[in-house]
Amino acid sequence: MENNVVFNMAVCLIGFFILMVHVVNIIMKKGKRKDEGVLLVFVAFTAFHFLSYFLFSLIKTSYTSNTMIMGFYTWFYIANNLQALFFMLYMLFYVELPKKIWKTLQIGNIILFFVFVILDFVNLFTRFFFTSVDGVYTRAPTMILSQGYQFVCFLAVFLTALANKKLNLMEKISFALYCLLPLLAIILQNIFKGYAIAYLSIIVAIEILFFFLNVEKNLRLAMEEEKNKDAQIRVMLSQIQPH
Repeated sequence: MENNVVFNMAVCLIGFFILMVHVVNIIMKKGKRKDEGVLLVFVAFTAFHFLSYFLFSLIKTSYTSNTMIMGFYTWFYIANNLQALFFMLYMLFYVELPKKIWKTLQIGNIILFFVFVILDFVNLFTRFFFTSVDGVYTRAPTMILSQGYQFVCFLAVFLTALANKKLNLMEKISFALYCLLPLLAIILQNIFKGYAIAYLSIIVAIEILFFFLNVEKNLRLAMEEEKNKDAQIRVMLSQIQPH
């Protein structure tokens, strides 16, 4: 088995187990916020995506065909877009936006997603993005266009997070890194061909999102709730004390 295949399978398997730990933690948490519900879907789907790539790589070591390659990579392209969709939705539920802007971004996001999913299916007949020759995945010169939806999502999240005055610096950096790390990984993958560095960058980016957004927000809300309880107790004590 080639070194890059071993590396890719290891990254996907490790990433799957790390993400499943987060999935269990979110499921076990009581009183989940709306953004945590979307985060759960986002992280769980990413874990499933990692597992599917691991299984595909494992099967491919002993069997491949044009039909298998076309089928898997069609799913792979759609899965990449689904990850971007769920990430965008998580940002929309996490960040406080005016209702009109929130709805516009959400509707535009979903419409654009379906446009690119249709293009992924059309590729099965046109080979506009990729093809398979003798069971080997081959990119078309226009393959970069298949990433259009993801680029639009990342740009929208990046600009929305930076422009939002209600987010603190760490929150802005966390959203920005998830947008920028995969782009850096794509550049590195052109240098280290065959290595799924993009998957590694996704694991790092999600860990940053989880600990510096979700955990930090839970701690902040818990502190605010404790302060409110203390304030209520002081009010009650002041009412029962004799004048």
